[in-house]
Amino acid sequence: MKELHLFIIWDNAQYKKNEILADIENTFKTVKIFNIKWNDEYFSSNLTRFYGTNLPKNSFKEKECGMGRFTLVLVEDDNPLYEERETISRGLETVNTKMFDAKSKYRKWTGGGHKIHATNSIKETKHDLMLLLGKDYDGFINQTNKDDLGEINLDTNLLGCIQWNSLEELFKVLNESINYVVLRNFDGMPNQYYLDSHGDIDILTDDLENIIHLVNAKPVFKEKYRVHFSVKINNFLVRFDFRYVGDNYYDKKWQENILDTRELYNNSFYIPNKENYTYSLIYHALIHKEKLGVDYHKRISTLIHESDIHIILEKLKDYLKNNGYNFSEPKDLTVFYNYKLLNYSISKKRELFYIYLNMRKNLSFLKIILLLVKKKLKRIIKWVLLIK
Repeated sequence: MKELHLFIIWDNAQYKKNEILADIENTFKTVKIFNIKWNDEYFSSNLTRFYGTNLPKNSFKEKECGMGRFTLVLVEDDNPLYEERETISRGLETVNTKMFDAKSKYRKWTGGGHKIHATNSIKETKHDLMLLLGKDYDGFINQTNKDDLGEINLDTNLLGCIQWNSLEELFKVLNESINYVVLRNFDGMPNQYYLDSHGDIDILTDDLENIIHLVNAKPVFKEKYRVHFSVKINNFLVRFDFRYVGDNYYDKKWQENILDTRELYNNSFYIPNKENYTYSLIYHALIHKEKLGVDYHKRISTLIHESDIHIILEKLKDYLKNNGYNFSEPKDLTVFYNYKLLNYSISKKRELFYIYLNMRKNLSFLKIILLLVKKKLKRIIKWVLLIK
């Protein structure tokens, strides 16, 4: 079955463009050619998001690629062959050998380095195509107007460069690029960003760094263990919590299963299947909260037809045991861990963190008392002076 792939001839490889295009035509069927110019101000941001790793202004990669207009070549491979090859960034990987070998050849032609980019798999093509052109893979490969091979000039940045036009647009990029689920409170999405008191969008992924770059997220807090970010959507800052496999927010094995069995919701974004949704919600409501909220209690009662908290907890324990999952203490110290409900112990780090929170709470209370006393004394002094 034919596959859609792409090459990028970065600015610093343009001197070999004609030779590369001629060689591509001998091996693949050229579909479209675009000459794209990113805004200089956002070039490093675009490069960071495209490659999924932090590439600040004037990085080696930026200097190697060049910041001028680059050429995007979309091709079809009618007879793809996959084998394992050693890649520079990800080690041994199963790749489309024709694409991989062509990329290696063109890199040699242009003096080595990364002045040529090419996709090794359909997954990589989906990611690149959506970010670069805002097009999904299936729609593009089935299009009919492939006869016009005239080169098209585009002055545009990656999708979501400055902000997202909508949450739906953001999800389109995630759907083509990364493994994720929206964990809960997704009723009304993507049109509605907030649900009652649950203002954050809670996402689980297996690639934290990449999703942060993809959605152009900015950290809300300085602490590195915090995963609370803001994303600009249609002139609003929308808050996200990015949970990731191995962060102990849920058992790692369970997190992997949630992602492996995810389902597309309203043809728009991915959510856990019904079973994982139900028990991850119970877990969140009982273990990540100091007490079970009224809204969660009502929702859980509807899902499992049970309202007694003790019975709900036992059902959760049975579910975890039957699936080989465990209760886990989150690495993010700001996530509440209801260890007393489970009669569990906690790490020394979390114990010290709770001590610190109590001290801060007590100091805040003391400050309020002192402030009230100060105001009271001022009133007394003023009253005494008036009498005199």
